[in-house]
Amino acid sequence: MRHVKQIFHYGVITAVAFGLLFLGIGWFFSQPIVGIFNQENNLEMERLASQGLPLYFLAFPMMGVNILASSYLASLSKGGPAFVLSVLRGAAAVIPAVLLLSRLFGITGVWLAVPCAEALTFLVFLAMLPFCFRRPQKGSGA
Repeated sequence: MRHVKQIFHYGVITAVAFGLLFLGIGWFFSQPIVGIFNQENNLEMERLASQGLPLYFLAFPMMGVNILASSYLASLSKGGPAFVLSVLRGAAAVIPAVLLLSRLFGITGVWLAVPCAEALTFLVFLAMLPFCFRRPQKGSGA
């Protein structure tokens, strides 16, 4: 089990490193990235996407960790917690975040919905950890 935890630890470091790399790319190269997808040279789309892409890319450091966390829990036969993380990332946190944040912050809130959902998923993972790896008490019948 110690070996598995060590591999998970290295995976987290790698996921955060790549997430920070992509975050930097999103911050410093948002206009060229938008240009790839804006073949019609739509100025309004370019403006909105160039402002929003750096916000969306805030999700990348947590995104990698959350994917790794879900896979890690599933590999340890912790299917319930792995499922919760997957559902949170996929819809359960994203949809309410879009609805709430768009009302509060307009289009900026839409761009921030995924980073907020990833942050919430990460916090849920941290909260789950003690319960996922708690050893049964002696004499508890477990």
